[in-house]
Amino acid sequence: MHWKNFIIFLFLNLSTNIYLIESLESLFTRSVQTVGIKGVFLCNGKPLEHVVLELYEKDTFSFDDLLNRASTDLMGRITFYGSEKEFSTIRPLLKVGHFCNIKGRNMKQIDYNVPQIYVNIGDVPLKYCDLGVVDLSKDTTLQCKSNNSTKI
Repeated sequence: MHWKNFIIFLFLNLSTNIYLIESLESLFTRSVQTVGIKGVFLCNGKPLEHVVLELYEKDTFSFDDLLNRASTDLMGRITFYGSEKEFSTIRPLLKVGHFCNIKGRNMKQIDYNVPQIYVNIGDVPLKYCDLGVVDLSKDTTLQCKSNNSTKI
C-alpha cells in the first residue's frame, strides 16, 4: 500500500515540477525581435548614394549591438532591417553617416532613437520606420513618419 501511494506521490510531484520548469523557461527565453528602416536621402535636392546607415540595439551595461549596416543606392533609397534576440524589448538606435556638404574625410553622423512601436517579434519586420525624404544639406532631425509607416 505504501508503494502505491509513493508512486502516485512521485508521479504527481514530477508532473507538477515539469510544468513549473516549462513555465519558468518561458519567462527566461529570449525572443527574436526586428526593426525595419526605409527612406530616401538627398544632398542639395539630389539623390545621395553611399549614405551609411547602422542599426544598433542600445545596451545599458555593455556595448551597443550592431544589428545591421547598409548604404543607400544610386537614387538615395534604402530599405533594410535588423534583428536581435533579447529578453526585453530592444531599444533601436539608428546612426546615419554621410558626406553631404562635407570637405575632408570625416563623415557627419546623425543619431536617432527609433520608437519601440516599430519593433516586432519575429525574423522580419511587420512595419517599417519610414523616414520619408531626408535632405542632409539642411539641419536634419530624423523622424519616423507615422502616416507613412509601411505595413506588410
